[in-house]
Amino acid sequence: MDTRSMFIWNKQTSTVLFLFLLIKLGKPQDSYTPQELELLPLFRGMVKSGATQAYMIENKYLVRFLRAGDHNLHTAEKLIKENFKWRKDNDIDNFLTRDFSYYENRYPILYSYDRRGRPASSSAIGHINPRKLLLNGKHDELRDYFLYLYEKGVNFLHKVSNETGKEFIEIYLVADMAGYNVRTHACLPCITGWIEIALGYERHYPQLAYKIIVVNSKYK
Repeated sequence: MDTRSMFIWNKQTSTVLFLFLLIKLGKPQDSYTPQELELLPLFRGMVKSGATQAYMIENKYLVRFLRAGDHNLHTAEKLIKENFKWRKDNDIDNFLTRDFSYYENRYPILYSYDRRGRPASSSAIGHINPRKLLLNGKHDELRDYFLYLYEKGVNFLHKVSNETGKEFIEIYLVADMAGYNVRTHACLPCITGWIEIALGYERHYPQLAYKIIVVNSKYK
């Protein structure tokens, strides 16, 4: 497990740690190894017929699945083809046209840059009340909102890469835990929901995050 995530250990970050233990972070680089440069053209040829967006055959997209498959072409091929099928079955290419204003207004996520000009995002995860949402039958909506955020993150990453001419592969994540409460964030249905959200990331947006930094994590 990559240990570059930064946590202040206490009751509230235990929930976040449990969630992110399921997530495999990306490599600490926005470049490609010699092995990857050799494998990427082969990988592209194996999977390009299933891509539904132009960016899905670009190196910066393919390499994340290649790394998730530990640079085994057949493993990576299986991962990305399953992802393509999932995207088609769930109309993910049109996900950004869906109206998530209720969630965006209450639980916003901002996309910007760090001091070195690298893509970064900040989310007020402590403001989310998953217990209330789940008890009100909003399980699918909450799951889909996170898929929506993942999709926005991918699009932002590629937008920045295209505008700057730099190959940005990963994004930095900042999780603001202000407002966290064990009862509303760590209930049993909440944990089940967090696991599903984490698995959605791992299966369909692997290694999108380079580093996850938790702030405002002092338990009160």
